[in-house]
Amino acid sequence: MPARFPPVVFYTPKEIGGLGMLSMGHVLIPQSDLRWMKQTDQGGITHFRSGMTHDEDQLIPNLYRYIQPWEFEFIDSQRVWAEYALKRQEANAQNRRLTLEDLDDSWDRGIPRINTLFQKDRHTLAYDKGWRVRTEFKTYQILKQNPFWWTHQRHDGKLWNLNNYRTDMIQALGGVEGILEHTLFRGTYFPTWEGLFWERASGFEESMKFKKLTNAQRSGLNQIPNRRFTLWWSPTINRAND
Repeated sequence: MPARFPPVVFYTPKEIGGLGMLSMGHVLIPQSDLRWMKQTDQGGITHFRSGMTHDEDQLIPNLYRYIQPWEFEFIDSQRVWAEYALKRQEANAQNRRLTLEDLDDSWDRGIPRINTLFQKDRHTLAYDKGWRVRTEFKTYQILKQNPFWWTHQRHDGKLWNLNNYRTDMIQALGGVEGILEHTLFRGTYFPTWEGLFWERASGFEESMKFKKLTNAQRSGLNQIPNRRFTLWWSPTINRAND
């Protein structure tokens, strides 16, 4: 078993079987882990020297780059809402409704997000006064810790979007094919990786959760995701140090 596990095990999104961790540090991707990413002219694999080194200093993408500071959010919000007011004025003058195409570039921007104006219950939300204070008082009613107590997805919209982070992470780890070379995927003989949906565990597991189970059965059920993870990454976990 290796003394260290490659970052690919931890940072790969959950859909491809990884842990989907987020990085706020400067994690270096070792050259040996990207050996499947680079092909030579002859079509063979280029083998790199192993160890925690990398000539090109390829790092795991850092979360700082994908979340805007509040200052920029506020400035952007003023611009976006001013634009929206103008577009709405134009649409009213032409006696037509605003469409998604009109707001495409500002759809998930602004505070609150522009898209909150187009949700199903937007009319009732206008009467929902004092919701921010109520969410603060929920900390005394609900024991579960909620770090986002000051915001509400219906009222404020989704204030962060990590789609770009996910895409860049997959790219940095050598693309989906590069990631799957660390896993048991080759052994499954699946023609394509697109059918792998790890997020939706089988319906069997979900349905068993709510049945009457003995403690032994329940602990066995809880072990399934861990066992699945260990089996999936077994080629990497069980290899010797490079």
